[in-house]
Amino acid sequence: MESLAHELRSSKDCKISTHVLCPAAVATKYMTTAASQAKAAGTYKSGASQVEAMMPTAMSAEGIASLLADGILRDKAFYIKGYDAAQPTELLHAMLEARCEDITNGRPPLSHLEREAGKPVRKKIGAAVKAGKERLKAEQSKL
Repeated sequence: MESLAHELRSSKDCKISTHVLCPAAVATKYMTTAASQAKAAGTYKSGASQVEAMMPTAMSAEGIASLLADGILRDKAFYIKGYDAAQPTELLHAMLEARCEDITNGRPPLSHLEREAGKPVRKKIGAAVKAGKERLKAEQSKL
């Protein structure tokens, strides 16, 4: 998508743009259906229950559509990120950074979940969550 965006921008008369939508948790029946199927097949993992726990704070499909429209029509953003309503934006940014570091350092996906190897990444994510919660608290106190 980045290459295509670059090619489209290089043509001065082009009226087409590209965007990447990176939603966080989205409230759909997909996750509950997937969890039910995993339970029935006996392959249910603790990660699935963590995802299920996020669902009450997940963005609605309508919220994601609105975010997409805002990103494309108003902000002209290339990366459009959706957020879990229960977590500060700093958490999503730290998670995206961790995933990019996994890629650039040749580590397997979600390596930050591994006990020893993931400690520095988890520490960084924890600091981002703390900073985000402090920012949200400060914003709420201004209201």
